[in-house]
Amino acid sequence: MNHNKKNQGEITGERVTEEDILWLEMGKSVVKDAVHRVEEAAKQLISITSALQAIYFAAISFSDLKKAFVMQDLYGWILVALFVSRL
Repeated sequence: MNHNKKNQGEITGERVTEEDILWLEMGKSVVKDAVHRVEEAAKQLISITSALQAIYFAAISFSDLKKAFVMQDLYGWILVALFVSRL
């Protein structure tokens, strides 16, 4: 019975192999690089969003949308105000 109490705190197992060391190092590098990967993805999203906004602005600027919004009645001016307020 004393023998069981003595072994409860000890951990027994196999020796650490080269493959085990490789996977431990791989796990450490993944944790270190996680923040860098997220930052790079955020930078790419920002640049893609900026490019799409520029394309959208150019498409609106050079289209006939401006002519469509030039109306003489109150309804036309309300549409123009709504369109401009969303930009």
